Amino acid sequence: MLAALNPLPDNADECFNTLQFAVRCQAIQVVPQMNIVGGPDGSGGADEVDGASVQELKAQDA
Repeated sequence: MLAALNPLPDNADECFNTLQFAVRCQAIQVVPQMNIVGGPDGSGGADEVDGASVQELKAQDA
């Protein structure tokens, strides 16, 4: 997070709000999760889905 501030007194309120926002952003915790593509039995990995999509697009293009 990068907070750009302006030292002019006219911008004091905006700078204060920007700093408050930056503090709130520091509290955000990112929890990455892997998306898993598959059928109910675990079949149909991403490669199979991509291959099917490519074939479908080729059929539409023809």
